[in-house]
Amino acid sequence: MSEHKNRWFYGGLLIAILNPIFAGLIVGMLLVREPDMRREGMIILSFSFVWGIIVLLLAARYGALKF
Repeated sequence: MSEHKNRWFYGGLLIAILNPIFAGLIVGMLLVREPDMRREGMIILSFSFVWGIIVLLLAARYGALKF
């Protein structure tokens, strides 16, 4: 993986960790559309989706969200 791809991958992963639901999914979808970043985009997209579900479940469990 080139240094340029590394920067985009780690930047996208950091965004997915900090804001998984919207920013992580958007960055993941943008990277999936790039032909040479498709694999990294799928990793970020999957990670942000799973992390977003975990965050929502934890927020609901500990009272931050009322369902």
